[in-house]
Amino acid sequence: MSYHERENMPQIATGDTNHLLKRLDRDKIKYNKENVSAGRCIQMQRLNMSKVENLKSTQSKLDAPILVSKEYKIIDGHHRWTAIVTG
Repeated sequence: MSYHERENMPQIATGDTNHLLKRLDRDKIKYNKENVSAGRCIQMQRLNMSKVENLKSTQSKLDAPILVSKEYKIIDGHHRWTAIVTG
């Protein structure tokens, strides 16, 4: 599989997820909030492994939501997801 470069993927700043969800609500765009097994998620972005290693030591950032499509493709949160699945 070929991966997308980070600059070509949507970026949601830390802490802006709630703002995004409020906007989706306002615009009447349907979404689901649910827990999904990390093993079901599909990586779409090329990763910076040093960023992944740095995240592993920051539990509060790992607790942030990872946004996925209905096909389980990761939209935002690739580095957090990788930090979680590689422990």
